[in-house]
Amino acid sequence: MNDLIRSTIAYIQEETGLVGGAYAVIRGDRTEMHCFGQADRETGRPVTEQSFFDIASNSKAFTTMLGAIACDEGMFDWDKPIQQYDPEFDMVDPYAGSHVTGRDMACHRTGLGGHDFIRTKVAGTRRDTVLRAKWMGMSHGFREKYEYNNHMYIALGHTLERIYGKTWEEMVDKKIARPLGMEMRFRGPNCDLSGLDCALPHLTRGREPAERCGYANSPTSGPCGGVRTNLRSLVKWASLMLHRGVYGDVRICSDRAYSELIYPNISCPGEDTEWEMCGQYALAWHVSCYRGHKMIYHSGSAGGFNSIIAFIPDSDCAVVVLLNTNGTTGHYILRDMLLDELLCCPQPDYRARLEPYKREMAELAENCGRAASGRELTEEERAVFCGEFYNPGYDEFTVTARDGGVFMNYGGFEARMLMQEDGTALGYEDCALPGYVRLRPCDGGLMMKDFESLMWHRFTRVERA
Repeated sequence: MNDLIRSTIAYIQEETGLVGGAYAVIRGDRTEMHCFGQADRETGRPVTEQSFFDIASNSKAFTTMLGAIACDEGMFDWDKPIQQYDPEFDMVDPYAGSHVTGRDMACHRTGLGGHDFIRTKVAGTRRDTVLRAKWMGMSHGFREKYEYNNHMYIALGHTLERIYGKTWEEMVDKKIARPLGMEMRFRGPNCDLSGLDCALPHLTRGREPAERCGYANSPTSGPCGGVRTNLRSLVKWASLMLHRGVYGDVRICSDRAYSELIYPNISCPGEDTEWEMCGQYALAWHVSCYRGHKMIYHSGSAGGFNSIIAFIPDSDCAVVVLLNTNGTTGHYILRDMLLDELLCCPQPDYRARLEPYKREMAELAENCGRAASGRELTEEERAVFCGEFYNPGYDEFTVTARDGGVFMNYGGFEARMLMQEDGTALGYEDCALPGYVRLRPCDGGLMMKDFESLMWHRFTRVERA
């Protein structure tokens, strides 16, 4: 670790509350691995190359690799309608439901919005989660544009489960992790991490010390974000991707199947900068131009963790970054710093890249303060907002008056609701990076909008006998 990297990491830690992390640099057959900070802020235990991290959305590439293997085996085709493999799958738009393919799902062009709130807050089976797509509103037309969507990755993973007759976790372990010699666990309430060196999850508000938080443990989310592994194992995975599906003497998929994984299918929004532009999305991989080189990468963000994996084929190099603190932009800054060193590019003052993050944290604090300054609901308003409310895609939530206030409960989400000047009731979670829900009245019930959705969702009041 050189002085520039060391000083930049120290600055990120000071400005964001970052607890610890690890990174690897791969060039050809040479690999360097470095660790910094703490796996557990409370005990001071250090991060090591064996420390397990949640890699969040970097798990998506394991789902598409499993799809590539299924293509090689003649069991799956990216361009056949999903209903050929799962006749019960459907969407609110019948045309989209009958025509959507694995490629559409994997490159985020189905038209379905984010809908992550139900995935993260309401426990259920993977099958149940997939079938809810039939009632979930579309925020854009089918194949109209790129919109990042975790729900469709769950559906894609479930389709592969139906094809193989085994769980996604079993097949990823059998066909990818074990052949590569990767240590791997999977998200869920039954995940056994006992006896393992684990980097524990933390959340940060910025300069304040990060807070320990619980693991994201949605049992349905494996195909979109469920892999837990360590730096040593991800070096093998990154090398496999850098070398077109081959690691050492192990070939995981054919060259043809690999090419499909990194072939751009749709342009995706992003802020062009002087060093990165022309963003596109392949199958679980972003493709862009970084300082004149084709870069393939993906990031991951989930309760307490950030990660990024990037590789540049024409320079035969790759980087892996793992952080055990969610809510910083440190993984992107480290990616760029490491790539610039590998590519022998001029290295700017990377600390300036934290300025947008600082503004975002200030805005979050301002919004939370504004929400907290709302007023309690009047008796008349409580009659409108309190009760049980149901949506076939989102299930049920309750709003109750208790303990001197009004509270909304939706699965694992709980918040005190306060009236805002615009006539909506707003509630924030009590945590470092709070989610929020906004409610407003409608005929026969309430409209709900969560912090990750572009849309309002209609819930009907449930009348109990």
